[in-house]
Amino acid sequence: MLASSAISIFYIFVFVVLIKKISFFKLKGVPTFFPIAAFLLKILAGITLTLIYTHYYPTRNTADIFKYFDDSKVMYDAAFTNFTDFIKMLCGIGNDHTYYNEHYYNKMNWWYRQSAGNLYNDSHIIIRFNTLVRFFSFGNFHVHTIFMCFLSFAGCTALYKAFSIFIQNKEKQLFICVFLLPSVWFWSSGVLKEGIVFFVIGFLLYSFFNLFVLKKYTAFYFIVFLSGALLLFYLKFYLFASILPALIAFSIHSQRVFGKYLLVFIFYIAFILFISRIHSHFSPITLLSEKQQAFLELAEKENAGSVVKVYKLENSYMNLIKNIPYAIKNLFLLPFVFTCKIGLELPAAIENSIFQIGLLFSFFFRNKLTKIENNFVWLCLSFSVLLFMLIGTTTPVLGAIVRYKTPALPFLFVVLLLLSNHSKLYNQFNLYKYFYEKLETFFNRFSVY
Repeated sequence: MLASSAISIFYIFVFVVLIKKISFFKLKGVPTFFPIAAFLLKILAGITLTLIYTHYYPTRNTADIFKYFDDSKVMYDAAFTNFTDFIKMLCGIGNDHTYYNEHYYNKMNWWYRQSAGNLYNDSHIIIRFNTLVRFFSFGNFHVHTIFMCFLSFAGCTALYKAFSIFIQNKEKQLFICVFLLPSVWFWSSGVLKEGIVFFVIGFLLYSFFNLFVLKKYTAFYFIVFLSGALLLFYLKFYLFASILPALIAFSIHSQRVFGKYLLVFIFYIAFILFISRIHSHFSPITLLSEKQQAFLELAEKENAGSVVKVYKLENSYMNLIKNIPYAIKNLFLLPFVFTCKIGLELPAAIENSIFQIGLLFSFFFRNKLTKIENNFVWLCLSFSVLLFMLIGTTTPVLGAIVRYKTPALPFLFVVLLLLSNHSKLYNQFNLYKYFYEKLETFFNRFSVY
């Protein structure tokens, strides 16, 4: 127990030193101490998440946070018995035949999909992540949590730097939107896919905006962008499918910003339908129907208590269209503050309320945007809306919705920062003025550190 705690403290110390010394982690307009504090808070969230999963999932092979960690030991052990097999499994090259099934994959519980609905089994990446970390952790699960927190924190830092290209003089609010939203802080801090998702999306956007906004055409940014896109494709295909048209539309030069996004989405949908006619395996309605059916079966099996209404897709595009209003409602409005259960749903409900109130105020106290800011707002909105539609049509469980929507939350709150006219709100609302001044005082208190 003592050795386990000592190794965890050692890695926390190492990562804190890296955050303090590496210039990438220095955020303009934010006290130096705050990134370190944000990282330590993520570790706290990761430990809390581990305790929750330990309590609610006594069977380890059904708990997301443990099952991939346990499976990784099979691959890790191969490094000491057959190093060639280990390298092939780790890289995914030449490992797709019976020999590997018999010797390795059949010993894992989650290498193969338990249900249909994915183009690619995204469990492979999280298992490989845990395999690599085992060389540093010596089987200590908490070390995996610390490594994931650092990976997620690095991604959030990259996302902050990407957003800061468009948001000036609101660095403190931006810091909160990227690092401290309760759902993002919580779900991206455990040994789950969300931590890797934020790492990938952060560096994908960071490299993309450096290429297409700042015009830094270097090999580094090209490599990071292509690597991020490829990793996101295999990690969470629905995220890749949601952000791709937004990136394409953003990169097109046009005076009519809304028009170009609309046109890109029309061509995007037409292209997907064309491909699905040629290769039925890529039929979007089939993939969505399979995913929804898998969720419905799981909800019934687990007797989920927070099932929300959705139409069964049943390979019907008409049912998909009928589902869109429910998807928007479930993702943008639920959970409600006054009807949610006290627990993990409550922070998400408060987030929803803040966003809804902020969106209402942004209509009446709107900031005048530049062309590039307007382009960025539509990128954020188009990505978020498409992602919400995909999640909302396939996910009938409120708890899963709260978790899966987290990648879009920083994008939505950043839109509020850009749309809202700070000066008008500050001068006309005493409550806003009070909280803003308290926030400034709090940040300034640590500015010397």
